[in-house]
Amino acid sequence: MPAPARRPDGPGPLPDGAAWRSSLDDHPLAWGKMKTGFSEAASFPDGLAASLLDVLDRTPCGVLVLGSSGDVLGANRNADRMLDLAAGADHRARRDALRALLAAARAKLDPNDALFVTIRREPRPPLVLHATPVEAGGSPHTVLVLVELAHPPQPDAKVLRRLFDLTPAETRLAQAIGCGQTLAEVSRATGLSHATLRTQLASIFVKTQTRRQAELVALLAKAAILS
Repeated sequence: MPAPARRPDGPGPLPDGAAWRSSLDDHPLAWGKMKTGFSEAASFPDGLAASLLDVLDRTPCGVLVLGSSGDVLGANRNADRMLDLAAGADHRARRDALRALLAAARAKLDPNDALFVTIRREPRPPLVLHATPVEAGGSPHTVLVLVELAHPPQPDAKVLRRLFDLTPAETRLAQAIGCGQTLAEVSRATGLSHATLRTQLASIFVKTQTRRQAELVALLAKAAILS
């Protein structure tokens, strides 16, 4: 298993590259659950597939579903935004924008293989594109997830409490860490001592089955899909 990414103690964007990408798959709450959901939903009637994309409009990630020929079957609003398209763009415009994005990254989709690539868009924040193949109705499909590195998605407090049984204080600390704050910054903002915050953080690590802040940040980004 690849070593997890290490996040610096100071604030700032998530690290990109292979180390950051490996951290996304290190925790049990990984993209696999989303892949399973799409694999099942892709064989549904078009109306139900569209309903699934409507639900994904509530997530901070961009999501596209590709058919076996590479055509875009559907996309949520954040995918359109990240591809610089108007919401509800037609499938041809989405396909062309996606091809341009992949060409810029010198990446090629294979319906039989997963793909993780960081796409730089100076001066805008880079994107991580995660392509996952799924089988539906005997035909290969591909689910693409787009995440903006400079704005890691964060779950809301209710989701964190339900998923991991965090206390309100632990939830606030987890959200602050997910936004890049250090314990010192949280201490200054809340008036809580370093010892209290370290105790809360240790409890968060146990409840979320993580060991480092970088792992916790990656987990929070994945849990945001459920928000």
